[in-house]
Amino acid sequence: AESMVWEGESEMSEGTTIVATVKVDEAAAREALGVAFSDEELYKLVWAEIDKVNDELPYFKKIKRVILRKEDFDVTTSKKIKRFVTENREGTEI
Repeated sequence: AESMVWEGESEMSEGTTIVATVKVDEAAAREALGVAFSDEELYKLVWAEIDKVNDELPYFKKIKRVILRKEDFDVTTSKKIKRFVTENREGTEI
């Protein structure tokens, strides 16, 4: 449904890493996975889509971490995601 890509702290080194925070469209997930899908199936579906994007990107621009959200992002009055709001970067990491 919505996503935000941002620069996060790297867990492996002192550098940074590219992180995507994603709010999944439940209707699209049910259509792709069936009515009773597990979190693991959803994670695999999201990573499959991110792998398609990553195939087109150089290494330093590839998404390395993904965070799934169940609640909507905090947005501005013009419906743009507020990028620097800490709560918009929270969710379940996969």
